[in-house]
Amino acid sequence: MSARGNPSPASPANEVLTFAAIVEKCEKTNIAIEEMKKLAPARDVELRNAGNTPPIKWDRQGYCEAALMQATGQEAENPCERCAEGKGRFVGCVVSPIAGKGACANCKFTSREKTCCSLYAGNNDDNSAEPATRNKRARDEAEEDAPRPAPVPAGAASRPRPRTRRSAEVPDAAPAPRRPSRNAAAGEGPSRRPGSARASAARRAAAAPRAAAGSRVDAPGDAEGAGAGHEEPSYQQLLSFLVPAMASSHGWSASDKRDAAKMFRKLAGTLEKSADDHGK
Repeated sequence: MSARGNPSPASPANEVLTFAAIVEKCEKTNIAIEEMKKLAPARDVELRNAGNTPPIKWDRQGYCEAALMQATGQEAENPCERCAEGKGRFVGCVVSPIAGKGACANCKFTSREKTCCSLYAGNNDDNSAEPATRNKRARDEAEEDAPRPAPVPAGAASRPRPRTRRSAEVPDAAPAPRRPSRNAAAGEGPSRRPGSARASAARRAAAAPRAAAGSRVDAPGDAEGAGAGHEEPSYQQLLSFLVPAMASSHGWSASDKRDAAKMFRKLAGTLEKSADDHGK
């Protein structure tokens, strides 16, 4: 074997197969096998008869492809590591533009196409070769020389997204205040007509004494018995509690309170006089 790992004159201990013998022995076929059968032979195939080399089973498609590659291909410009170390079923490192996917015949024979480091030159005279296939070592060197993307700063993925302009500048909207009514704006309370609240309060105040007076008329004995235990409140006292309550519930102003107090005092006097006259 030469220094490049390619065959020297055949060793007497090794078996030699001609191209015609290989074509005759192959029992399997595919497109690559049929294409290589049409090529002119480049060499006889010398089989390495070491004790650890598997026998060629001609009923396997991969073995037939590898043998035809060895017979019709071209010597690898850079022999792979296994061929350089004298390993493999065939003597010499041979590649083919038709089969092997850039791997040599020995690596094709042992199904090591992906790990073969032969670099197919593709410089045949008939220009029928496919583009060169990078070997594993060339791919590793290319990956080391290729520019790498800039590293992402630590914590960049966990940074919160900035708030939008609308959410950052517009504060939370407060509920709109209720629009006051015309009467409330004029200081007359929520009533629709001026004086309606005071008139209704006066009517309610007048109804209570009438009911109390009627009960005394219908059941004088009960009234006398009740008077013996406690004293009934006067109209003035009742109205003194009624005016603040009405002012608070209706939102009266100070002038409304004064007007209502005057009217209720006058009404209380009238009611007390009426009650006294009725009692007589």
